[in-house]
Amino acid sequence: MDKLQVHDLECEQSVLGQVINDNRYYYTMAEILTSQMFYDYKHQQLFECIEAIINRGDMADMITLMEECIKRGLQITALDISEISSKGKWMNFDAYCRRIEDLYKRRQLWMIGQELINAGENELQDTDEVRLKTMNSLQSLTDNPQSSISSALDAVQGIKEIFDEQLKEEGVGIKTQFLVISNRGGLRPKSLTLIAAKSGHGKSALALNIAIDAAIEGHPVVYYSLEMSKEELMMREVARQTKLPVNKLLTDYRSMSERQRKDIQDALSKIMRLPIHFDERATTNVSAIVQSIRTIKRKHGIQLAIVDYLQILPRNGSKVNEETALAEAARQLKNVAVSENIAVITLSQISRDQANSEPDINHIRGSGQIFEAVDNCIFLYRPQANEGNAKYNGANANVDPLGTAQLKIAKWRNGSTGATSIIGFHGEQTEFYELPSTPLISYDSTATPTTNNNGVDLPF
Repeated sequence: MDKLQVHDLECEQSVLGQVINDNRYYYTMAEILTSQMFYDYKHQQLFECIEAIINRGDMADMITLMEECIKRGLQITALDISEISSKGKWMNFDAYCRRIEDLYKRRQLWMIGQELINAGENELQDTDEVRLKTMNSLQSLTDNPQSSISSALDAVQGIKEIFDEQLKEEGVGIKTQFLVISNRGGLRPKSLTLIAAKSGHGKSALALNIAIDAAIEGHPVVYYSLEMSKEELMMREVARQTKLPVNKLLTDYRSMSERQRKDIQDALSKIMRLPIHFDERATTNVSAIVQSIRTIKRKHGIQLAIVDYLQILPRNGSKVNEETALAEAARQLKNVAVSENIAVITLSQISRDQANSEPDINHIRGSGQIFEAVDNCIFLYRPQANEGNAKYNGANANVDPLGTAQLKIAKWRNGSTGATSIIGFHGEQTEFYELPSTPLISYDSTATPTTNNNGVDLPF
């Protein structure tokens, strides 16, 4: 194992010793290396001590290093520091750092190889999971720590690209039929948008409507559903196009008229040409989804990814761990949005325990951390899906809840927040749509109450 776990302790000592003798070398070291790239555990600890001392504005010398080691309870003696300091001498410092980095990557490759050998001998392990884990591990080795470093020139060029996009008819982001989103520039590349709603209020239907609209406009989309198959999702789009109830499509095709069957075939012909993709095997965890996004981006040039939904991703059961896992999942989705230059939407479920109240940030589990991780947050609220006689609050208190829903912008990175928009809803077709005008409640006591099927409690 030692022969395969390649390392160079003298090289590690020389780099650390040079930094101790002259702290100016620290910045070169920090651009290339992390503490984990050192093979020797004491060297890892010493790197972290040097980093902490310099980052708080002090000199990292033998005395301050010894004090830091004592404070941290490390088993590093003054003799250890002195011996390492003596190794610091004139050298090609950059080359020494690169050697440590290269040896670290070789050790990681060896470990990946061992894991692949073990997986190959274990028939209980899922091969797709092994493949995705291996691809993620290899991807992490190719990531360049310096790739995040940019200049003011890079920023200006990025701004010019934003302005150039705005001069185009389609604008900078992916537009939707919902003006409250499109008027804020749409779904921008590198952004993570959270759509939150209580169970049964239709967050999946709304996300699918947005996905289809984007695909129709020529923006390739990938949709990850952890609850519904691709057939179930597209059946809802058939219902939207044909104006036939989903339940009828699922159970009553034989008794339909020739006209209805033709409408269905026409809808299927349109749907099959849409640039929308699915990867049902990647829904095991967020890492698999992230890797799938990267793969599909290379193959199909996707501009929008939708993950439905955040809370159902595999996680630890305790409350603390659950909140941490949800926040970490959100951060991973944000990172892939940035790295792949795409817009990402993820959905979040709000508990029904909130009675008939409108949702807000406090109703999201792990709310604080998740809210910080996302760029945009939209609350979907449909009073008819609540028990009792729920209605809208505030400025929309006089809006008729029958066949309507409310979108509230709780956060928007590059736009105003707090705005609400009333949109239409067809329950049987699971369709949300922009209204030409806002329907108001009639206070005529003699009027006969009207009913429709728009109050359906959706299973998603």
